Amino acid sequence: MSRQIVIIGAGLGGMACAARLGHAGYQVKVVEKNAQTGGKMGIWKAEGFSWDTGPSVLTMPFILRHHFQDVQCDVDDYLEMIQIEPTCHYLFPDGHSMHTWSNPATMTIEVARRENDRGRRFKKFWHYSKGIYELSADAFLFKTPGRTARLLPSGILGKLRHLPKVLTLSTMASKIRRSFKDPHVRQVFNRFATYNGSSPYKTPATFNVIAYTEMGFGAWYVKGGMYRIAAAMERLAREKNVEFMLNTEVEEIVVNPRRRVEGVRLKGGEMLQADAVVVNGDVIDAWTSLLKFPGKESTERRLARRPLSSSGFIILLGVNKSYQKLDHHNVFFSKDYRKEFNEIFKAKVPPSDPTIYVSVSARSDPTQAPQGKDNMFILVNTPPVQPNFSWSSEKEKYASFIIDQLENRALFELSKHIACRRIFSPLDFADRYYAHRGSIYGHASHSLLSIFKRPKNRSRRVKGLYFAGGSVQPGGGIPLVLLSGKNAAICIQHDLLRS
Repeated sequence: MSRQIVIIGAGLGGMACAARLGHAGYQVKVVEKNAQTGGKMGIWKAEGFSWDTGPSVLTMPFILRHHFQDVQCDVDDYLEMIQIEPTCHYLFPDGHSMHTWSNPATMTIEVARRENDRGRRFKKFWHYSKGIYELSADAFLFKTPGRTARLLPSGILGKLRHLPKVLTLSTMASKIRRSFKDPHVRQVFNRFATYNGSSPYKTPATFNVIAYTEMGFGAWYVKGGMYRIAAAMERLAREKNVEFMLNTEVEEIVVNPRRRVEGVRLKGGEMLQADAVVVNGDVIDAWTSLLKFPGKESTERRLARRPLSSSGFIILLGVNKSYQKLDHHNVFFSKDYRKEFNEIFKAKVPPSDPTIYVSVSARSDPTQAPQGKDNMFILVNTPPVQPNFSWSSEKEKYASFIIDQLENRALFELSKHIACRRIFSPLDFADRYYAHRGSIYGHASHSLLSIFKRPKNRSRRVKGLYFAGGSVQPGGGIPLVLLSGKNAAICIQHDLLRS
């Protein structure tokens, strides 16, 4: 009889793990509390408009392609990926604007125009961030889990010249300040810290690698909406004989006195036996809510000590007008970037002058909105849920404030053209996805040790317990979440073969 695997959560990490294990011949059940798969990658439709409610961009698309190849399928049979160029349109309070590009030559010209240096500074920064990627990709992203002795795999010795770029106490912001003179260019590159829910003024300079992963591999969109990725992942898993139990909630991960998982207990009392359990959800929530064995408190305290990543406030707008000054991806910057991050991570209040991200996927895909109209996905970074702030009573007021800000910054009379809208606050992230206090990426990356201390894909305290998703290694974002599912599957196969 084949081994039984239960995966809690049908996000991308859980479905990536499920497809791999199903392909290997295991009996896999995915238990999902919500009515659809995808986790934070959701979809909403109304009045002819369609919005992705989660990730709006795919970077490092080769990781998604490799996932399908690893189970002997071709991603092109499931999805049509479109590269977005320019990758983003940045608008500043002083009236200036700037685009970013995945073509290094074009990006060099874009930055050189502001630095007035014939591209020297950007070329130097490009080689610097590329060097971080070359070292960290081999040593961390693509390293087989559990093989600490191979932290320096074959072929990496020639790349050790990049080690000082990784093992540095400098922050992203301080390195960027030394690299560029123009304040607009600095603000653009500082923004990449938000890709893992952190502050550039606290995040190690090592994370300047994020700029390279977007500009080096491009920003991609999936025709028909980003949710097509989740739908394709579900289809792939089902083709590998994975069983999905939707609208089904787990009450407890059952652990025996020898600290080995025996399965999961569903709300209602049903028990699902399992040789291994994968939590595709927030690791903090799993330890506080799903694991109930004596002695777990020390792990809870350790996880609680570390600062959380940011959450997000999202407004979906169907607009009876097309604002042609908007590209597919747009960022309206705040006047004081440092103050904004201080409010999020120190004062822990919604920013009073926020940077506002606006995605209009209808620019690249006319199926997403009626002709002549815009589907706006609006995102503002916020703190996780705090005891002194009530999103239940304040979210409508904050949404109106954000819309007013967009009107003042460029989108004139926006409020008059709104046909429909929907709001997601940090409280919704916490309730719908069991993200701890609505934190999107688990812990913030505010120290060099955070790279090494991010929770592992295999539990050290409970045998047979594994984790996938953005709150564990290697991190958040579509490509890294897919890798977390791969890592969990590799660990399970390795461990069950030995048991």
